[in-house]
Amino acid sequence: MSTISANWSYPNAFKLGRGRIKELADACKSLGMKKPLLVTDRGLASMAITKTALDILEDAGLGRALFADVDPNPNEK
Repeated sequence: MSTISANWSYPNAFKLGRGRIKELADACKSLGMKKPLLVTDRGLASMAITKTALDILEDAGLGRALFADVDPNPNEK
C-alpha cells in the first residue's frame, strides 16, 4: 500500500492520497460552497467512490447533487 499524501496547488489545488476523500466536505465549506454539484461521466456515476463522495457531502449538510451526463474524454466520436 502506498502512503503518499500530497497537496498540489498549481494552477488548481489538488489533494491526493489514501483516505483524503474524507476531507471533501471541509474543502467545499472552505470555498464557501453550500450546495456543491458533483460532475462526472455515466461510467463513474454508479461506482462506490461516487456514492461515498455524495454520502460525505450529504452527511455534512451540503446536499446530494450529481450530474453524470458528461461524455468521457477521450470518446469514440
